[in-house]
Amino acid sequence: MNKATPDQMKIVRFRRGVFLFLGIAIVALWLAPPLILPKYFTLSATTQAVLHVWFRIGLFVGFIILLIYQDVYWRCPVCQKPFTKASTSAHCKYCDTQFTA
Repeated sequence: MNKATPDQMKIVRFRRGVFLFLGIAIVALWLAPPLILPKYFTLSATTQAVLHVWFRIGLFVGFIILLIYQDVYWRCPVCQKPFTKASTSAHCKYCDTQFTA
């Protein structure tokens, strides 16, 4: 098993942080408008319908964004192949490189 260089570990840690931030941002953008707007504003029926649609399809769209992120950006910096979901970016099964300290 190969050990990753400090620069490669830094790249993987940064990508983990981006993934966490992206997940939190998607959940916040999904929950905030439907929960905050009706509490503080009187909304018309059309606006309420739009918020219901937002609430229903927003999570689905966020899930699609996370899947695209994983496919495009969640890759091993050594061999450029995608990490498996089971590895949690700690180990690349293709080039046998370990990214944990």
